[in-house]
Amino acid sequence: MRIVVAFDSGVPESANLLTYAVPERLQSEAKIGAVAHVPLRSGSSLGVIVDAIAEPPATTDRPAFDLFPFVSAELVELARNLQQETFCSFRTALYTVVPPISMAKLVEYIKIKENAVIKGKNQQKLAEAIGPSWRAVSMEEIKKLLPAGIYRPAIRSLADNGSLIRKSRLEVSEVKYRRFVIELIGTPDEIQTLLSRPLTGAPTGRIIARLAVSPSESMARAELLEEADAGNGTLIRLEKAGIVRSRWEGDDIEPKEAPIRLNALQKAVVTDLSRQIASGQHAERLIYGITGSGKTEVYLRAIAEAQKLGRNAIVLTPEIGLSARLFEAVRERFGPRVATIHSQLARQERLRQWNKCRTGEVSIAVGPRSAVFAPFETIGLIVVDEEHDSGYKQRNSPTYSAIQVARARARRHGATLVLGSATPSIESFFKHKEALLRLDERAAGGELPSGEIVDMRGQGSLISRELLAALKDTIGKGEQALLVLNRRGYGRALACQDCGHALKCDYCASTLVYHRSPEQMKCHICGRKSERPKQCPSCGGPNLKTHGAGSQKLLEKVSELLPNASVARLDGDIGPVEYLETVRKFLMQKTDVLVGTQVISKGLDAANVGLVGVVSADSSLNMPDFRSSERTFQLLMQAAGRAGRRKGGSRAIFQALAPDHPAVVCAAQHDYDAFYAQEIENRRELNYPPFSRLVRVVAQSPEEALASRACRSAAKNLSENLDVLGPAPAPIERADGLYRYHALVRLQPDAQPWEALSPILDALPDEARKLITVDVDPTDLM
Repeated sequence: MRIVVAFDSGVPESANLLTYAVPERLQSEAKIGAVAHVPLRSGSSLGVIVDAIAEPPATTDRPAFDLFPFVSAELVELARNLQQETFCSFRTALYTVVPPISMAKLVEYIKIKENAVIKGKNQQKLAEAIGPSWRAVSMEEIKKLLPAGIYRPAIRSLADNGSLIRKSRLEVSEVKYRRFVIELIGTPDEIQTLLSRPLTGAPTGRIIARLAVSPSESMARAELLEEADAGNGTLIRLEKAGIVRSRWEGDDIEPKEAPIRLNALQKAVVTDLSRQIASGQHAERLIYGITGSGKTEVYLRAIAEAQKLGRNAIVLTPEIGLSARLFEAVRERFGPRVATIHSQLARQERLRQWNKCRTGEVSIAVGPRSAVFAPFETIGLIVVDEEHDSGYKQRNSPTYSAIQVARARARRHGATLVLGSATPSIESFFKHKEALLRLDERAAGGELPSGEIVDMRGQGSLISRELLAALKDTIGKGEQALLVLNRRGYGRALACQDCGHALKCDYCASTLVYHRSPEQMKCHICGRKSERPKQCPSCGGPNLKTHGAGSQKLLEKVSELLPNASVARLDGDIGPVEYLETVRKFLMQKTDVLVGTQVISKGLDAANVGLVGVVSADSSLNMPDFRSSERTFQLLMQAAGRAGRRKGGSRAIFQALAPDHPAVVCAAQHDYDAFYAQEIENRRELNYPPFSRLVRVVAQSPEEALASRACRSAAKNLSENLDVLGPAPAPIERADGLYRYHALVRLQPDAQPWEALSPILDALPDEARKLITVDVDPTDLM
């Protein structure tokens, strides 16, 4: 018998799959997914068996040392499917699904047979060290107990006469990654009351503010003290006062009973999900729930139903920050049987968390898209929260969709797939019209804000009269306001008034953004920074002027219009301590107006927000992407959802140059159904998803001519049998030194892209094919 083994390191990509002979003693264990300990070059390595061939080994096949069951055949098959669906190498696909096996370790154990005859002092000391004859002891332990001069000859002589058994095991380090964590105590209302109290000293306030950003999330003590710029004494005082508590992460947490009361809509959704999970048949449900409708509690009840039936659950979130909050909510409800899996874990810790799922130590996995590969034997439920978010699509190879993977795994396991969103993607809503569950009420009370649109045509000011009046009214009532402008920096561009030259990044085709604090130019594509020039680099003229506005300029303008108000800024350009101090002051209601990018529309839960203003509500409509209307609508709905979280009478004001656009009008009316009705007809007319399936073909090269030639060649060959749009320069024509050309292939909704495109692309000359990447069902056309 022969086996084919894939390695995560130590072997070039082009020669990653190597063949080995299987000794007769190991043939019963030679199964797909097993980990093989095999010779590699002058040493040895661990790899995953991806094929087992029932034929005599070749003379060049070296024999495997040992085999260990580890990865399920399902996950190997999933990797093969991923390879095809994302046009990547098999090794890339496999070690996306499976954590790096090389991080596991082989541990040798020895055991003395029960009928062994012990002779001599060395054998006697070894037998005493091992203990009872049924006990297997690792060589690591033996080395700690005995010197080499005793255990080596004793092991050798006992092995020679058949009295000793030697066996290796594949182990994942059980040294727990434990952190001393701090968490707030109390309900959101209690925390809000606490933040309103006079606090003695800035460090105290910064600690509370950092924890209050995510009240249900614990935080490592060292990380908390560093971010809050505080000392341990402050924490001790807060714990004595009953404001925070500390514990070792991993210590058992007593699971909490679920709240008794659900509203009628939540009960109906939970009943439907419970019935479906109990059936053991694959099904999908889309929960369309407005902001604050209690979707998380519904997820927790569904998980409980799967747990009662002895089936495992996977809970996905679009980003790591959101998964931490949901992980704490799930852990608080279900105790320690919860793992968290994400890409920012250390490699060893990622393998440990993955292995806990494999061995059954945990029954729930929570995390962003990579958690979808949790190696549970049986899955009863997969939850995808905020399913509309583009974070579920990986941008670098392999460009997989976690939702598509979740769908495939749910189908295989007979599991229920639950997708949840306040603004479902057009494709999901279309697909689930007959499997739609609605949550139309806010679970904790409060009302959605009244929506208003301000026509900015003919208005030269950044802040309209209507928005300014609303700001004054809101502050006068003792409430707070959020102003969203989804553009960082001070000015969108710095241009010469003499020759018209606009400063651009040397490595990208992107216009540099001017930042006043600190004063510098930044590229928002590659991140490079440079000093603000004093003269035009093109004509040498001194007349450089900013055009457009960013969050820094908005802060300046609001401060000028409301000189007696407390105004602050929150975006990706401020440091962690300033971020915490800004959040603290806002939650303590010491800030009247908080200005920022979409950062402030995600997860900032403040009870006193009476007004949300979106300064340029329709700016994203100009993006060259067929989803621009949908994304604009989602951003506006998300921002508006920050107001009126616990009381009525709040407002959302959208300033727009296209005030009649359906995305703006429907968002102001909180009318998803009306937006969907118009958008789906646009998609139908233009044959965009869900009425077709798109594949993006991108060619990149430091030389523009090579990128252009490769893309033209691919598009020409593809267009002979397929519907191709392009080729053309990508909207971002150059990024990080690479010129970019792209083409879109439009397929039937049920088409298999690999079958349609792979033979054509593989027939291209090597110099063209190596420049091309393929993105199936792209979420980013830039």
